[in-house]
Amino acid sequence: MPDPSSLLAFALVALGMALTPGPNVIYIVSRFICQGRGAGLISPGGVLGGFVFYMLCAAYGITALLLAVPYAYDGLRPRRGVDGGFANLPSRAEDRPI
Repeated sequence: MPDPSSLLAFALVALGMALTPGPNVIYIVSRFICQGRGAGLISPGGVLGGFVFYMLCAAYGITALLLAVPYAYDGLRPRRGVDGGFANLPSRAEDRPI
């Protein structure tokens, strides 16, 4: 079990993700405008609950997969063109002669 300071840091990061502008903010603002203050104040709790549920399911699912199949880690590592692999590709400007 992680120590309380790690859990608090995780919760703060999750809260920060939930409060940054994006589709969830548009959802919250539209609920606030269309359905009033009560719905607008309840919506962030639902969004945050969804984020936490999704993160826990992902964390436990990946952990279970790696415990069951240790070689699955090779499949989860970033590959060229997948999960940030584009950072390893040369840019078009480097390919062209000056």
